[in-house]
Amino acid sequence: MKPSTLSTLIFAWLFLSTGVFAIVGALFSWDSRWLFEQEDVRKVLIPMADLLMAGPFSLIAAFGIRAGKKWGHVFGLATAGMYLYGSVQVYVLLFWQDTTLPLYLAIPPIFGVSIAIGYMFWVFRYIQLN
Repeated sequence: MKPSTLSTLIFAWLFLSTGVFAIVGALFSWDSRWLFEQEDVRKVLIPMADLLMAGPFSLIAAFGIRAGKKWGHVFGLATAGMYLYGSVQVYVLLFWQDTTLPLYLAIPPIFGVSIAIGYMFWVFRYIQLN
């Protein structure tokens, strides 16, 4: 079964918008301060990972998925794994380790988990990577 053009376009836009938000949000440490002015390294670990890994991988995946390339789907799966891992890290920071972080930071991981799980099911159902 082949994926629909609409579902391909939706996932490409989801990865594109998530990549842009990850990079822009990371540069401002998610509304805390400019990333490179932070003094506490614990507050820049997740934004730095977003800036260096999740954002660029999301953008590459978006273009590859939209073009229908197998490497785009591989990048999409790797990015989905990053979304899941990063979301768990954010929840650990919010609910266990650091209570000084604002609770509105719990919203982006919900979208990250949703995109990751939805994309993984979509790839395994419709896309052949071999």
